[in-house]
Amino acid sequence: MRMNSRFGNTVFSTMVAAVLAAPLSHAAETNALSVAKQYMGQWNEHNANKAATYFDVEDAIYFDAAVGTPQQGAVVARDNVIKPFMSAFPNLKWEMTASRLSPATK
Repeated sequence: MRMNSRFGNTVFSTMVAAVLAAPLSHAAETNALSVAKQYMGQWNEHNANKAATYFDVEDAIYFDAAVGTPQQGAVVARDNVIKPFMSAFPNLKWEMTASRLSPATK
């Protein structure tokens, strides 16, 4: 399933923004584009546990407009956002068709 609809782009943009904005251990040794690609890869593997590790710091907050309220922490994000989304779209496959990250962040 290619999520190139306005809804899909908005949801994924929100997810990537949340990942890149959080002070994550994943981002410590790499750049923003590779973090986004790794995170997207976890979603494509349908691995909610691995995707949730991007919110593995206590103060990480995940906001998904479909849920309506901020979700704090990896377990809450996994159980209230990531798993339900993966269950609702069992053939989900994210594909990056463009990047708005500046060359300095790549």
